[in-house]
Amino acid sequence: MADEDQDRRCGVGGLKNSSCLQKCANLLCYSITNGIIALAVVGSYTYMSSMQTTSQTVFSFSSQDIGVWYAMFEVGSILSNVFSSYFLTSKHIPRVSLNL
Repeated sequence: MADEDQDRRCGVGGLKNSSCLQKCANLLCYSITNGIIALAVVGSYTYMSSMQTTSQTVFSFSSQDIGVWYAMFEVGSILSNVFSSYFLTSKHIPRVSLNL
């Protein structure tokens, strides 16, 4: 049982024994963190969309360059979701995402 408790400890390196972080070792905190990260991704996509004409004007990007930029952003998102959903279904997701 002690090995199982040690295996579920939250934190990285020397912070694994921090009682403050252990209070955050639950599904709610993990979901909130992922929600914040998702908002950051959506915000970056929105910012990228709003800066399209400025990028074309200032940096002399063509519409084709901007299209490739958007396509690579979407391909990266799709590939990361496919990887996550296929390979991490049976793993301890927080531990795998931190490479622990």
